[in-house]
Amino acid sequence: MVCPSDIHTRATLEQIYQRSPSVPVHQLMWGFFKQVGATLVEMLTHNPNDPHISHYYDIEGQMIWSAYDPLTRQTFVTRSENELRTWLEARYCR
Repeated sequence: MVCPSDIHTRATLEQIYQRSPSVPVHQLMWGFFKQVGATLVEMLTHNPNDPHISHYYDIEGQMIWSAYDPLTRQTFVTRSENELRTWLEARYCR
């Protein structure tokens, strides 16, 4: 086995250093803990009976709204945000 020369080792370390993040480690850690805290709060306060709402885009790039009501097990899909709001309002008027 051939040991790398000091020049090769130094060049490798310089490359690694150049790729290191420009954000200080304590800021990265703070961001990580904020995300963990937000996730924990969400998990503790989330009501499993609340509707699940998401949106995605079809092939033509148009937004499609999708909602699922865990209480009634109904799914509602629409392109209109107003129709989605009407469906959600009707859910609470029952």
